[in-house]
Amino acid sequence: MALCVVVCYAQIADIIPSSVSIANTGTAYTARWTAFQNPATLVQEEQWQADLQYENKFLSKVLHTASVQAANCNKYVNVGAGYTFFGYAGWNEMLATVVLSRSFGRFSLGVAADFIAIYAGNESGYRCTAVPQLGMTVLLTRKLTLGFQMMNPFLQSLKLEDDIKRELPSIYSLGLDWAFIEKMRLAVQVDYDVNDTFRAAIGYEWQPLTEFGIKAGCSYRKYFIPAFGVDLRFSYFTFDITAEWHPVLGVNLYGRIGFSK
Repeated sequence: MALCVVVCYAQIADIIPSSVSIANTGTAYTARWTAFQNPATLVQEEQWQADLQYENKFLSKVLHTASVQAANCNKYVNVGAGYTFFGYAGWNEMLATVVLSRSFGRFSLGVAADFIAIYAGNESGYRCTAVPQLGMTVLLTRKLTLGFQMMNPFLQSLKLEDDIKRELPSIYSLGLDWAFIEKMRLAVQVDYDVNDTFRAAIGYEWQPLTEFGIKAGCSYRKYFIPAFGVDLRFSYFTFDITAEWHPVLGVNLYGRIGFSK
């Protein structure tokens, strides 16, 4: 059996799809929820939300991630679900999640059950497991939000074969989101994967028009990776396009279509 290992250092972890927040700075970003990020950020004002997302890694025909998510927010409990697929026919990884969150004034708490399935060829087939994800956000001031989340805190792994074990991401994230001026926000985030390394990121977003926004940021996880994006908003729909440049492997492209009401 041949294994293909893809390193995508701009992301928090390879198996986790990118956040709608630039440079993956979504741990404290409560304006728009992204599945597999901090579950406590599912506290939007809109009642219904659904998103489709596609990422192409390094302009490759086979290295891509496709994701779908949906959520309902109400005064009792917020419920979300998401699914993502990464890889190709001979080797792929799938993630599914169910999220529950609730706001308590300045605090919000969230919990998620993440289901992971890895297909490692015909001989091994699929190997599956589930890991917990917990998160919280705190509104420190009217414009400053603190977020914290942990995924797979018990260091679970997945046995692919008798002599091959896949270490799953065990991630702790801490972030700040600062809406320092109307229609402008700055976010910083630090992530630590127990099975890998640290990652630091910063992102800036500006919404000069109701229908148009600009995003720029950068992250560092063994390599410095700049990112730039735009978003378009029309009625209930939002379109996001982001590009990241890896100095060794090339360009990552990210596209997202969102609906909220």
